[in-house]
Amino acid sequence: EEGGGGEQKTLEAALYSVNGARIANGGDFDGKTGQLKSSLLLPSTSSQQQQQHKEKESNEKTIFEHQKSNQYSVLHLTQNYANNLLKKFANNEVTPHLRSYLHSTNTLWTITSLTSTARSYSSSPPYITSTLQQDANNKLGLSVLETMRCAQSLYENGYISYMRTDSCNLSEDAIQAGRQDVESLFGMEYVLKEDPNEKYAKKKFQKKKKKKNEGVKEVKPQEAHEAIRPSISENGSFVHFSDLSAVHSQKKNGSGPLPQKVVDMYEMIYRRTISSLMTDKILNQTSVVVEAESTTIADDVESNEEGGDKIVAEFRASGSVVIFPGFDRAWWKESSPSSSFTGNNDTTRHLPSGLHALQQLSCLDCTGIPKTTNPPPRYNEASFVKELESKGVGRPSTYASVIETLRRRAYVGTPSTATGKEGGSGGKGKFSKDGGGGMISARRAAGGEEFMGSGRGPLVPSLSAFVVCTLLENHCPSYVDPNFTAMMEERLDKIALGGDGGDEN
Repeated sequence: EEGGGGEQKTLEAALYSVNGARIANGGDFDGKTGQLKSSLLLPSTSSQQQQQHKEKESNEKTIFEHQKSNQYSVLHLTQNYANNLLKKFANNEVTPHLRSYLHSTNTLWTITSLTSTARSYSSSPPYITSTLQQDANNKLGLSVLETMRCAQSLYENGYISYMRTDSCNLSEDAIQAGRQDVESLFGMEYVLKEDPNEKYAKKKFQKKKKKKNEGVKEVKPQEAHEAIRPSISENGSFVHFSDLSAVHSQKKNGSGPLPQKVVDMYEMIYRRTISSLMTDKILNQTSVVVEAESTTIADDVESNEEGGDKIVAEFRASGSVVIFPGFDRAWWKESSPSSSFTGNNDTTRHLPSGLHALQQLSCLDCTGIPKTTNPPPRYNEASFVKELESKGVGRPSTYASVIETLRRRAYVGTPSTATGKEGGSGGKGKFSKDGGGGMISARRAAGGEEFMGSGRGPLVPSLSAFVVCTLLENHCPSYVDPNFTAMMEERLDKIALGGDGGDEN
């Protein structure tokens, strides 16, 4: 696009539809067969026509052959079809044949729609045990066991509230202390006016309702404790993380600063707590629709009998601008808490200025990018804790011990190649399977990789894990049923509420 004063501005947009047919995305394919979902078939399509389409799809040479044989409400962008589109729209040499008919192709690029909408995003609730473990693993590289040790140290020194909880509620004193910090650091306009406990209870209820509709068993929290938050100092506010080491030295009569990973965890808890007491972030999201209309005059290019030789492709782009940063002033997007605390962390995508509807554009480049569907990644400690929580397996006090037991018995481990160095974070050496400790060493039957105890990296099962799981699945299936622990916890909850906890069936 040519901007005012000869300045060239670029707008990147992705193909969305061709001649009214939407391009199929990853969600349109069946995860088991790899084919387009049967629900996307056109009403008049028979199973025989569907099979014929699959057989012809790889042999089609032209754009219109592909569209005529398509039996779905979406368009599968195959490699042959994408190459033909590139010949139509690209201004760079894709094939030697392209240069011969570039001058006979007339493509008009026009902005047909430009819409802007203000959207607000609220902060996450204060930490509970599972979310603290996940963030500490993702942002600080700490294992679940190390996370609980650091949290225990902070709790024993009186710097945070109790760290084993699944309640995101804050006490009135904590809410007042957090609001005082927000006002002093950022201003009154950043202070959340509504009750945070009610706000996050509504969000939690909506998630529970969605899970119920999806058939997922609801997990009832044990709300005897508050959320994980900084302790309240004598002046009625939270201790800022930059002052924690000095406060600790005075409190312990010069015993030295806290370990850096403990200070980093306190900073993470502090940021999360005060961000939960701040106003929403407001973005102005802009969506641009660019229509490319290609009319080919050359005789050697395929022709559409019904609509001539015209192709209309729709490209879409979106961007956003921060109107009000809100809680983002207290949070960060990087993998470690090293960014400026008061800095505005703007990671939004911006569109060129001066765009308007019916504006004519020129194509600088048109490139086909192949996309592949990757299998789900292996669990790491953070995603494993999230999965345990979603299935109702265990409680906040058991997540660390579950993972540590699996590692100690060499049922799972992290290959040393995945950590970048032996031992990963917090490692002190290698131990045999029977030697205990935070580090284990076991030999995989396939590949012979060594397993290392580590906070980061994938959790890879050992040969022993496959043998034990197969044995239990065949002879004691209830013990490896994900609902077994959840049902037991539900019965214990009923007993705590005065019920008998018996099986209703």
